[in-house]
Amino acid sequence: MKLELAPSRLGRFLDAPPEGEVSRDTDRQAAMQRGVLVHRILQSLPDVPTGEHDKAMRRFLERQGNMDAVLVEEIIASVNALLSDPVAAALLDPRGQAEVAVVGDIAGNPVSGQIDRLVVAGDTALVVDFKTNRSAPDTIDRVPASHLTQLAVYRALVAEALPGKRVQAVIVWTDTPTV
Repeated sequence: MKLELAPSRLGRFLDAPPEGEVSRDTDRQAAMQRGVLVHRILQSLPDVPTGEHDKAMRRFLERQGNMDAVLVEEIIASVNALLSDPVAAALLDPRGQAEVAVVGDIAGNPVSGQIDRLVVAGDTALVVDFKTNRSAPDTIDRVPASHLTQLAVYRALVAEALPGKRVQAVIVWTDTPTV
């Protein structure tokens, strides 16, 4: 029997219960909402001229309604800090695409998923996955196995679709945000 695999849903099979998670539901919900907003900003900024980023982020966040002005400024500052990282800055490459569907076959099983952002430039393809539902781990060995497996599957599917490209994969933790 063949199963259709969805890389983003591997957590229930691979991960131990998360450590260091926000324990209160209200804190977790607020962190997830903040992460979703950062995710949307990072999807949209490539279409905005660099000098207009802060203005566009502020306008977007203010349209969300009932957002504390301090939180708005914190989100803008954290996105700008993230984008000062050279790897993260590649997210804004205009050649990138958001929400890219991928399909293929892994070990005889059909696989389908959706890459949050794919940037193909020169001989490189950058696979980006935004994580909004957990806190960023402090070391690579604390990254959940499901996240690493998800990126490995996406990387394999992109490498098959784009032969000759060097495929890299990164996770952007939207609660911090960090790469």
